[in-house]
Amino acid sequence: MNNSQAWRGIVDLEQDAFTNMALDEALFEGQIGGGSPPTVRFYSWHPPTVSLGYAQKIETIDLESCRASGISVVRRITGGRAILHEGDFTYSITARENNPVVQGTLMDTYRKISHGLLAGLQQLGVQAAFSPGEKNPCGEPVLRPGVSPDAEEDTRGSSAACFAATSRYELTVEGRKIIGSAQRRRQGAVLQQGSLPLQDSSNKLFSLLWFSDPWQRLLAHERYLKRATSLYEALHRPVTFDDVAAAFLSGMKSAFQVDLAPGCLHPDEITQAVGLRSKYATQAWNFMAKS
Repeated sequence: MNNSQAWRGIVDLEQDAFTNMALDEALFEGQIGGGSPPTVRFYSWHPPTVSLGYAQKIETIDLESCRASGISVVRRITGGRAILHEGDFTYSITARENNPVVQGTLMDTYRKISHGLLAGLQQLGVQAAFSPGEKNPCGEPVLRPGVSPDAEEDTRGSSAACFAATSRYELTVEGRKIIGSAQRRRQGAVLQQGSLPLQDSSNKLFSLLWFSDPWQRLLAHERYLKRATSLYEALHRPVTFDDVAAAFLSGMKSAFQVDLAPGCLHPDEITQAVGLRSKYATQAWNFMAKS
C-alpha cells in the first residue's frame, strides 16, 4: 500500500448547487496551491439541480420548466453535458497530476479513477464493466489554460444529457452507462467530477431539456433509456447514499492502494469556498457558455 501521501475522504449531505460547486473548486485550488491533501468527496444536492458542462449552451435547458419545478441550474468547471442531481450520488476527486492515482494522460487518469469506481460498485454487488467508449469522457477534451474546449454539439435535447453518450473507461451495466464523469486540469492539478444515479430520474430530466416538439423529446428519451441505467435498476433494490459512500471509500482505498481516511474541510478551504459560492450563484457564470 502506498502510504507516501494520505488521501482524505469527505462525505457531505444535501448542500445547495452553488456551495457544492464552490467546494469542489476550492479543493481544486488547494491542489494548485499545494495546501490541500488529495481528496475524494462524496455529496448530494438540495434543492435538486441541473448541472451544465463548462462549454454547454444554456439554450439546451428549459429554464422556465426548471423554475416552475424548483430546480436549480449551475454550471460546472468540468466539461460534459447536463445531469439532473436528484437522488444521485456525486463524487469529486482532486489531486496533483504527479500523484500515482491520477498520473498520466487524460485517458490514463480516467482509467485509474474508473478502477476505484468499479471497486466501489463491486462492493455493492453491481456487475459493471469498462465501456470501449464513443468519444472522450462526457464528450469533452480536458480543459487547459489557453486552449478552448470543443464546442458542444449545437443540437438540443438528447445531446444535452450526459448519460446519453458513453465514453471510454466509463462504467456500464449490460452495456448501459451507470456513472458519468468529466475532468479538468490546470497548473498541475486534476479535478474529476462524476454522478451515479441511485434511481432513474430521466422522466424529470427530459422535461427540463429544451426540445422543438414533444415527438423529439419522446424519441430522445427512448434513446437515452437504451444507453443509461441506475443503481436501483442494476441491483433491483434501493441503496442509501450512506451505503454507497461506505462502499466507494472501501473500493477506492483498495483500488488506489492508498490510505483513504475520513476527514473534513480545512478552515482556509471553507473560506475560499464561501468566496467562490457567489460566482456560482450568478447568471453571468451559469448562463454563458465558457471558452
